[in-house]
Amino acid sequence: MPSNATLVRTTQFGARPLGVRGEPLHNTHAQIRDVVRRRLGARHYHLLAEPQAYPATGRIDWYADGAPVHAATDLPEAERDALRAEIDGMLADIDQLGSQLERSTGEDARLAGRALHLATKRPDDDAYLFRVGDQPVVICWGYDGETVGAILPPAFLPSTTTTAAPPPAPPPPVAMPAAVVAAAPAVARSRFPWLAALLVGLLGILLILGTSYGLRLFLPVPPDTQVTELPPEPPPAPPPAPPDPTLDLKAAIDGERDREGKLKTSLASLRDEFQQRQAQCKAPEPPPKPEPPKPPVAEKKPEPKPAPKPKPQVAEKAPAPPPQPKAPPVTQPPPGMLPCNADTASGGAGVTRNRHYVGDKPGTVVIRYNMKMIPDQMNVYYRGRLVATTNRPTSFRGTLTFPFTPEAGDHSVTVEVVGPSLGTEWIYRLDCPQ
Repeated sequence: MPSNATLVRTTQFGARPLGVRGEPLHNTHAQIRDVVRRRLGARHYHLLAEPQAYPATGRIDWYADGAPVHAATDLPEAERDALRAEIDGMLADIDQLGSQLERSTGEDARLAGRALHLATKRPDDDAYLFRVGDQPVVICWGYDGETVGAILPPAFLPSTTTTAAPPPAPPPPVAMPAAVVAAAPAVARSRFPWLAALLVGLLGILLILGTSYGLRLFLPVPPDTQVTELPPEPPPAPPPAPPDPTLDLKAAIDGERDREGKLKTSLASLRDEFQQRQAQCKAPEPPPKPEPPKPPVAEKKPEPKPAPKPKPQVAEKAPAPPPQPKAPPVTQPPPGMLPCNADTASGGAGVTRNRHYVGDKPGTVVIRYNMKMIPDQMNVYYRGRLVATTNRPTSFRGTLTFPFTPEAGDHSVTVEVVGPSLGTEWIYRLDCPQ
């Protein structure tokens, strides 16, 4: 039995409550309001008045904490509009939470979301809206909007009531006016002066309704909406386990293993490069075999030479001019260019362009590259023309070759490396024309 203040008392007759798998929402209000409190806070939790149903009489009491209690119909127009807007906004928050839970993978979460979505249905009449202290409250939530009009406007009980009134003894079915909201007689006469005359005129109808109500006790009609019971409250989280001292050691071991893998990769790359360099080196020529010694030969006596004949006199020629020294070849590249026959370090991810000076000698240019694990693409341009390319990103080692013929005094080529991925590394060597 709730211990907070009673707002109103209504009847279930003539109204169709929404529910989850045959269970009306007011029977699972504790789970619904608890989900709202844990996910949206106390203000949304107190927005939904707490229902207390009495199946024997078909009565529902609606409760809320706090004082003073003001019905929306008693407030000025401006305050009533503000209260209605605040309640609609908070119901929209609950409906959005229900939509999020309905998209969950768990069956219980989807059912809870369906229940929250149905709980946001409220009557359009402002007579079901209250302000308790500074807290907005709505009653008769979770009913079909087309049938909720069968519940007569609730009679407001004085805010001084701090405990729930005990349920009255159930009257005989033929004498129970099931569609009348229970309230204090003085309050009913002040708010509904036509009620007494109407009751006298409808006495016969009330007898028929009482008989029908008695039959409803034996033939209950389940709600149209089929949902299931809301999931129970999750158990409290276990206390945190003490920190594992081995976690730091495992992290250190994993880091050393990663470092070992990188070193092995670098070692394999260096071994491949060494094998290629070794294959390019020519084996030294074997030393020539010594010739066998020749046998000594007897020396011949020189024969007497005849007297030299006199040479005819010839006019001396003028001496030839000394040769002009040739200009030394350019070995250093101009500013802003890289030399050939030199390794080029990696520029990383993105597009890296290097301009290499290859000299004025025509020949074949060879580029040896190592793109390592992450694939990259290499393009070579001369005077804006593509002269060599890998065609696509490639990994590990490879070679590009193209003929070079200087034109118009342009002795440089541009090497472009496109690294599409972060963390890429590469290196290449451009040899001078041969």
